[in-house]
Amino acid sequence: LCRSCPETRKVIVDHLDGWRGSKKHPLRLSDTLPKIKSVCKDYGVYRIYGDQYGAVPIADAMRKIGLRLKEIPFTQQSKADIYGAMRTLVVDGQIELPDHPELLKELRQLELELMPGGMARIGHPKRAGAHDDYADVVALAACQAIMRGGGPGVA
Repeated sequence: LCRSCPETRKVIVDHLDGWRGSKKHPLRLSDTLPKIKSVCKDYGVYRIYGDQYGAVPIADAMRKIGLRLKEIPFTQQSKADIYGAMRTLVVDGQIELPDHPELLKELRQLELELMPGGMARIGHPKRAGAHDDYADVVALAACQAIMRGGGPGVA
């Protein structure tokens, strides 16, 4: 969960959580919904932002527990824009990140690759086990907090 603080003009990441499954014990959305609902209720959040991965079934499940998913499609351009805004927040000292080892690792490992035609690819290294899920969600939430300009947080 992320919010924009009008007094300090900073973006504050208040809460970051995640779940991982395995082949033996796959992650089921039904297992995470009660936790998501509880955290969102604690923070007064009713709209969640996410990328297009699994958006339709996730949106349906969220609606059943009183939350709304707003899909923000991740394209090379939108991801470059989101990470560009995140970079500005970091450089200007306008974001408070949690001491979350996996998030910090992912942010440090992000790669910028220039593609043919001038497009940029921003994401995790192309190797087994590399992820950018936490980095993506924090960058997306920070951008949405900026655009909303204060008030209740965004998830």
